[in-house]
Amino acid sequence: MANNPTLFYSGLRSKSRDVNVMQELPEVPRNVKMVSSGRGNLCIVTHDDQIYTLDRDSLEPRLSRIDPSGEILNGRRIQAASCGGYHTIILTEEKPRLFALGTNFFGECFVSTETKFLETLTPIHLKRSAEICKIDTGANFSVVMFRDGTIQRSGHSCNYELWLLDIPPAVRTSSGSLHTVIIAQNGRCYGTGYNERAQLGNGTTRNSNEAFTEMLLPDEIEAHNVYCGSIHTLVLDTLNGLWLCGTNLAISMNMLPVYVPQKIRFFEGNNLIIKEISTHLAHHVSVLTACGCLYTVGANGRGQLATNSFESKSQFHKVQLELGTKHILSTVVGENNTFIIVGEHKPNSIQRRINSFFDLTFIFS
Repeated sequence: MANNPTLFYSGLRSKSRDVNVMQELPEVPRNVKMVSSGRGNLCIVTHDDQIYTLDRDSLEPRLSRIDPSGEILNGRRIQAASCGGYHTIILTEEKPRLFALGTNFFGECFVSTETKFLETLTPIHLKRSAEICKIDTGANFSVVMFRDGTIQRSGHSCNYELWLLDIPPAVRTSSGSLHTVIIAQNGRCYGTGYNERAQLGNGTTRNSNEAFTEMLLPDEIEAHNVYCGSIHTLVLDTLNGLWLCGTNLAISMNMLPVYVPQKIRFFEGNNLIIKEISTHLAHHVSVLTACGCLYTVGANGRGQLATNSFESKSQFHKVQLELGTKHILSTVVGENNTFIIVGEHKPNSIQRRINSFFDLTFIFS
């Protein structure tokens, strides 16, 4: 674990102020474990499993601690948090339990729509007794994945269970504003939900709200991870190749949808290994490489690309950071923000050699 990991951000600060360079969030405790950002909400979890939310709709954002007495979580460790449009889903570790907070107009918190808003962190009881292993959120729906690879979605246009009877069980899942893409055990991608901007990558713009359809990746490609933006999807394959489908106005360089996944060759061309990608509910993308560098691309109207400007970028741009001995541990994107968790975790000797090699390769390429 890194020493005193801190949180930096660029983009929407509040209704009255935007930031276009990376700055530390001073009110956040210096032991950040994970972050999730949606449209109007932000969830921060510390290493001692304290939960904080930030109300960015106010003129001056306020950091609020959730369950300060610990009575609701009752000592449970947090393994994942995911922010949707204006709701948050929390998953704990041992004997995983689901908790929710925020809006529930469409049933996105897995409770009846008679309850429009969960004001406090609320335990959620699903009908299935199977163990939950992953969670995810869209703008106004939520997704849980069970240990057996089945998926349950609840919320806008998807208040039902999908048992994946016609495809192999899921191993990963990601959701955009109104679509979900999973990676199955066979390494192929399958999507469901809205597809009007070709974000499912199946060659059409037909919506698919009652079934999963296969993404048309080349036959030889095996997916390693998937990342859904607002109306686009990125797939990282097992050979570090990055693929795009849907509509990201800056990456696509026009407003035309990419119906079939196309390869983005920037990282491959510069010999950069991708460590982490984030594009949750956003029209921009943040990529952290193995050598610890941060690259952003896409929409930048709120300064979310951290480029010291508000101009959108159609090519990946390396973010300039002065971190001293600290390193970027993780990157997280929300609709109008980019966050990085920074700590003093030092790579071992082998990792330092790898970092030096890729830094020199990038400089002289």
